Amino acid sequence: MDPVAARLAARERGSQVEYRVTCGCGAAVPVRAGDAGSVRRCACGRDVEVPSLHELRESAGQEALPPFLRVQTKLAAGLLPGIRGCAECGREPAATARVHVECERARVEDRLNNRAALAGCLLVGCFGWLIALPTLVMLRFRGPTRQFGNDVVVVVPVPVCDACRPVLTDPAALGRALRTVPDYADLLDRYPEARLELLPGT
Repeated sequence: MDPVAARLAARERGSQVEYRVTCGCGAAVPVRAGDAGSVRRCACGRDVEVPSLHELRESAGQEALPPFLRVQTKLAAGLLPGIRGCAECGREPAATARVHVECERARVEDRLNNRAALAGCLLVGCFGWLIALPTLVMLRFRGPTRQFGNDVVVVVPVPVCDACRPVLTDPAALGRALRTVPDYADLLDRYPEARLELLPGT
């Protein structure tokens, strides 16, 4: 199973989404996302190969990939932006500008190092703040950090004519222009609070 499908399968493993795979006998065998790429037994006794998660989702009429992964995949294949005219006014020719789309950022928190905290309390009690404070700094009071979530950031190309480029410094106008590309519109629907910035020199 490819890494993207493996991540999606892991995410959906506990979900109630049920798919159907047809056996050679004609019966529909119910499967879940976590069964993708495996073999299930039909009631008739035959083994039925469960297709990849991508194929299962497509057969059920679902999007095969979430918007962010779909945009990344199409960018890597050179399939985006997919329109030729200016995304703001529709005129051609239009140069390609690059837009930084920050969908979400990971949150990082410091965890308190318990040993350093205990040492600090003992030193404060015995020697006072004058000696304890520099000692705490040396002990690196901060413990290891924990990360919550992931950075979801992508730079996307968008065709923009010279006349419209100044208008797209406004994030609302930039959002409207990006929405002329269906895959970008899906991405912005998924992350409505995304921060958009037209990169200089493009």
